[in-house]
Amino acid sequence: MKNNIIKSIIVATAGHVDHGKTCLIKALTGIDTDRLKEEKKRGITIELGFAYLQNQYGIDIGIIDVPGHEKFVNNMLKGYGSIDLVLFIIALDEGIKQQTIEHFEIVKSLGINNMIIVYTKKDVIENIHQVKNIYDTEAYLNLEKEVNRLAKGTRYEMSKRVCVSAYNGDGIEELKNLILDVAKIDVNRNYDRTMTRLFIDRVFSMDGFGTIVTGSLSEGEISIKDDMMLYPSGEIVKVRNIQSHNNNVEKVFAGQRAAVNLSNVKKDDIKKGEVLAYPNSIFLTDIVTVYIKMFETTERELKNLDSVHFIYGSNEEIGRVLLFDKKTLKNGDEGYATIKFNKKIAIKKEDNFIIRFLSPVTTIGGGEIIDVSGKKYKHNDLNVLNILNTKKDGTLLEKIKIIIDENSDNFIDINSIKILLNKPSDDITILMSKENKFYDVIIDKYDIIRIMDEYKEENYNDFIEYIILGYNDNYISINNFLKVTNYIKDILNKFHNDNPILSGIGKEEFKRYLFKWFRNTDDKLIEKIIDLYFELNIIKISDDKISLKDFNAEITDENLNIKNQIINIYKNSNFEIPKLDWVLNKFDDKKLIKQMINNLNNDNILVKLDYDYYIHKDNLNKALTIAYNYFEKNKEMRMTDFRTALQTSRKYAILFIDYMDKVKITKLEGDKRILLKKVFY
Repeated sequence: MKNNIIKSIIVATAGHVDHGKTCLIKALTGIDTDRLKEEKKRGITIELGFAYLQNQYGIDIGIIDVPGHEKFVNNMLKGYGSIDLVLFIIALDEGIKQQTIEHFEIVKSLGINNMIIVYTKKDVIENIHQVKNIYDTEAYLNLEKEVNRLAKGTRYEMSKRVCVSAYNGDGIEELKNLILDVAKIDVNRNYDRTMTRLFIDRVFSMDGFGTIVTGSLSEGEISIKDDMMLYPSGEIVKVRNIQSHNNNVEKVFAGQRAAVNLSNVKKDDIKKGEVLAYPNSIFLTDIVTVYIKMFETTERELKNLDSVHFIYGSNEEIGRVLLFDKKTLKNGDEGYATIKFNKKIAIKKEDNFIIRFLSPVTTIGGGEIIDVSGKKYKHNDLNVLNILNTKKDGTLLEKIKIIIDENSDNFIDINSIKILLNKPSDDITILMSKENKFYDVIIDKYDIIRIMDEYKEENYNDFIEYIILGYNDNYISINNFLKVTNYIKDILNKFHNDNPILSGIGKEEFKRYLFKWFRNTDDKLIEKIIDLYFELNIIKISDDKISLKDFNAEITDENLNIKNQIINIYKNSNFEIPKLDWVLNKFDDKKLIKQMINNLNNDNILVKLDYDYYIHKDNLNKALTIAYNYFEKNKEMRMTDFRTALQTSRKYAILFIDYMDKVKITKLEGDKRILLKKVFY
């Protein structure tokens, strides 16, 4: 295959306890998957077992033996993280049991595409009826009728069926060929490396190797020496070695079982159910929006605020359910809900899950993850229902539009869109490309993406909701962009009205306003947004001051005269610096004077020594010159030495020397100061 990808398939068993799942796998592969002493003693599978089916086609066929006993259903569920084919096993001598039906509902809910229905214990029925053709027996014919009723209307209605005996090998070759028929079909795999995910179902350690995890690789690939992350713990680990079916390999691909030897982590620091993936490839969330389908056979109702066991991948958590627009869900019902957990979980959109009641523990339904953003949707809202329907069944393009619109307060980037949609970056960027006619460049240096190409531009109020602005790989819907623009204009207009003589608001203060609007507090992103508004000629930036593009500070002749008076007050004070209140009290309009002093400080005419004290830069440079001259003759300087050199009082000498310490011109050592650098203003 392309890029040396190994063609692979993961097969799992399902069925009632003692219907012969483990014996069947041993007959197929020669491998006994009952590895625990308790399993040998009791004759039932408790933990997941693993085997592989050798074949002449070089296809990697991994087999998971999952428990059938009702007390071990949770372990069974955790075996279904990335299954391509289910061997659904029913014993001919016992037929369909209640647990058989439950397992069938589970497999159906998990969206597994392929099933082979395997009737086991063929030899038992032949011995009982003393026949050579089992297909004429009443046991077989009655079981076929039951299976037809069970599978009717499902994707498994036309599944292949085969009778086998693990005891004497009858039908085993036929079953192998049926498995190979499925394995030869191209499975729709996602090999995108950035979406790699391995569900951990075992953790152990070995002398000389250290920590080892095993699991099914549902997406992507893993290579030796890769730096990876454990989710949700966030632990960074390195891949030391990889085995697949007891063979050392350099790399494993989606669809393979793997044992991965990890360094930089202890066995006790990893839990079964965690996910191994690349850093920053999965969002952690404690709220998911889901679509639930209740089992046809369940006898219990799911109500608002019910707590449930939530089983996904190889993990399980307890969550509380809030139904979207119904008070209850009964058997066969479907509907949207949000599920709230007490901790963050690592899960992706379109993942399947199973839910079980806490007490008594019964499996009642399953479904699909619709949203992992943690967004709290308003319930019983028709508009929200339309959004959720699109998120579930809409085109990828429609889903992209909604994701960007919902996350416009985050100015979302391509990687985040990819994670929220659980799609490769290439799929998204191709759809949003000019070649696909969804780009319309209307202003230089930024792009408008027309998401709904069929919209008519004259219907502007509707059309604008389907336009997205892209800038430096970040995206915002135009509808939200206009809201942000109005917000920025309101901020700057208010600032200009309150401060007519100031050239603009300080950049850092302006950023704080943007941080309030955008959930993302990444300084680089906020810088991007400021650059964007500058490029669009909405704002102007001068000396780290931000203003509206058309704003000019009002400097009248009268204000210019006042400004010069302030400058002269500070310049004539020499080293005996006036306190701010003293200066303000010399004028009637104290607010105006304070603005002017701030402006003079911003223009570097006045330098702020302390909260209440400003100094003219010429006077500061004179004081600094005196200090530097002293240091040319002396290695160290005491406070009294500096006060004497300045010929001023201790009060003002302290202001100067504290300022020099603050800006690291000098450094205090004991009761003396040393010179670090020379600076002038």
